Amino acid sequence: MSCIKAGNGMRIPAAMARQGKIPWSLRFKAWWNGYSIRLPELSVQRIETALPDHAVRAPEKPLPWDDERISLVQDVWGPGFETPGGGEDVLTLLKPVGLNPKMSIMELGAGLGGATRAVCKEFGVWINGIEGDPDLARAGQKLSEIAGLTKKAPIHAEALREVEIKPNSLDVVFAREAFVTLPDKVRLLHMIEKGLKPKGQLLFTDYVLASVGDHSEELQAWKEGEPDTPAPWAVSDWEDALKELRLDVRIKEDRSDRQIAAIKSGWAEFMQQAALDGRLERYGQLALEECDLWTRRLNALESRALRVFRFHAIKPGTGNTLSDW
Repeated sequence: MSCIKAGNGMRIPAAMARQGKIPWSLRFKAWWNGYSIRLPELSVQRIETALPDHAVRAPEKPLPWDDERISLVQDVWGPGFETPGGGEDVLTLLKPVGLNPKMSIMELGAGLGGATRAVCKEFGVWINGIEGDPDLARAGQKLSEIAGLTKKAPIHAEALREVEIKPNSLDVVFAREAFVTLPDKVRLLHMIEKGLKPKGQLLFTDYVLASVGDHSEELQAWKEGEPDTPAPWAVSDWEDALKELRLDVRIKEDRSDRQIAAIKSGWAEFMQQAALDGRLERYGQLALEECDLWTRRLNALESRALRVFRFHAIKPGTGNTLSDW
């Protein structure tokens, strides 16, 4: 098969080059590594490199959670997950909580429910997952049904800004990067505090600002590229809010390096496999858009303007303590 040499030493089948086409696997690889592919000038035919109209999306349009994107994110992050960190990472994250089958648990921002089901299976607990996006929640509930966990690990569609929790009903509330787009975090924290039983626990990770008032280029690009507008707090804001509710902060941990490694390894493994089995061609522009989303997040994290922190806080037990005076 005859090939034509493009930029950066890549070789493209001559027939495709004459039609102005670049294989998606090469486009994706070049984009990920930060360079572009340029087709040489051919005198035989005029080269058209533009994507067909049906493959182009307006850049300002948020990525929809349609079936194709739900399939893509699971190919990248694993079955039941739409973000980095699979079942093992979730269980490691929750280790300080000391889960047991007698506990009542809720996950906020459950997404496709991968973490919800992992906790249910590992500890035999009954757990409710709450997801604000109805399409994600619907898919997550279907996955719970397939896993035979319709009642033990259901995924409910409910916006976090409107979530209601029965007072003194939960032993544990946990979340993974679910609060960053919520403008009124105080209202949700009050609801969680009231919903926790005495000695109940709140454990969550979230994207946070390294410092207040940072306007770095990477941070602005991250904010502008997100489907939902971020409203991140600084670490000090979270500390102040948790202490205001008299929650005892036991863990405050920077997990940014772990997040960075997970993003890189997830996409690297996906690209390697998907280029071989044709998925890159099938996903096409959608894969580029999803990768662009995570590249912005990755750049903001590597610039150190954005961080991922874990917080673990415990509600005081019944009875007065010196801290109550």
